[in-house]
Order: sequence, then C-alpha cells, then structure tokens
Amino acid sequence: MRGITEILDHGFFYQPTEHTGLPLGPYVALNITEDQLGMQRASTEPLDAEQYYSELRRTLVHIVERHQLSILLVPHIYSDLRAINQLLARLDDWFVRQHITIAPCIQGDNGADYLFNLYRLSSLVIGMRFHTNVCSLAMELKVIGLVALDRINYLYNSLGITDSCVSVTGAFSQQLNKTIDTKLKQAEAGTLTELENRKVQTATYYQGVLSQFGLTTLK
Repeated sequence: MRGITEILDHGFFYQPTEHTGLPLGPYVALNITEDQLGMQRASTEPLDAEQYYSELRRTLVHIVERHQLSILLVPHIYSDLRAINQLLARLDDWFVRQHITIAPCIQGDNGADYLFNLYRLSSLVIGMRFHTNVCSLAMELKVIGLVALDRINYLYNSLGITDSCVSVTGAFSQQLNKTIDTKLKQAEAGTLTELENRKVQTATYYQGVLSQFGLTTLK
C-alpha cells in the first residue's frame, strides 16, 4: 500500500545467548498451538481439532520410526501446554516415555534465550508460532512452518520458500512428512538471500527514522 513501508519483524535480528541445552540426543523441536485453531484467517476451510491432533500424532511417529530422532515439544506460552497435553493424550504411553521431552515454559529474556537455544541445537524446527519461524529462519536453521494463520503463509511466501510451510488443514501429515524427509536430507539450511536483503532494507529504514530525531544510527 502507498505510504506504508514494510520492514522485518524484530525477531529477525535476535540471536540467543548460547547455552548447552538439554541432555538429549538428536531431536526435532516442535512448537504447536491450540488457540490459533479458532483465530480468524482468510481461508474458509475449517480447522478440525481432532483431525489436527491425529495428523500431528502421525507425524511424530514418522519422525521417530523413519529418522530415529527424538521429539522436543517447545511451549512459548501457557496455552501451548494445553496443545501439548492434547497431543500426548493421543499417543501411546510407552512412545511418550521413550521418545518425547517437553521443554520448560519460561518467560522473559532469559526464557527466550533458553528456548531459542533449544531450537538452535535441534536437527529440525517445526512450528506454528510466528517467532518460532522468524527466529529459526534468522538463525539459518532447517525449519518448517505450520500454517494455521495467514501471517505464517505470508512470511514464507515473502521469502520465496513456500515449499517450507504446510497448512494444518485436512490430512496434512502426508505433506508434512514429505517436507520433513526433504529437510533432514539437506546438509544445512544455508543463508536466504532474500532475507539478507530485507534485513539491510530494514536497518536502512530505521537509520533514516532515527537520524530525523538526531539519534544514533544502527550499526
């Protein structure tokens, strides 16, 4: 739209303070939500909660059986714990004990550093929350966006990586599993040229705004 400048979310410039993470072997970090299922979006296709959790269960079994990786479920806010609980209720108890770990639900700057380091140390990130995707892309991780809301779809479209997001409508586990297989075969995620260009554009915009007020420009 005319008169409006589009800049990157601040999460694209965030890097967590490093720590050693959890005592786990190789794992896939998964962030899921429940609140997003009922939020407004452009698509008219309904999101069925029961099918949503059933499809996620199929994907978790695929990750463990096909790739021999553990699952780390990462909550960002307390409502994510409800989603995790719903998912665990649909899994075999032995499977949960052997293959699943739940990260702590902690807030604030220290909590962000801790949780995003868990993403950084993973073999693959799969996430629904906006900043799960933003920060993982900024850290050049292998990441798959789960699309319940338009903003996730727009994010991946704007960076030219539409094949790295999957809508959580219908029987989505088949497409998600194929995308997981492809991502895990990659040697590394690599730098996104479009993202780097957008970061420069965003920094330049901020520098222009700050200079109008006589403030120190960004470095």
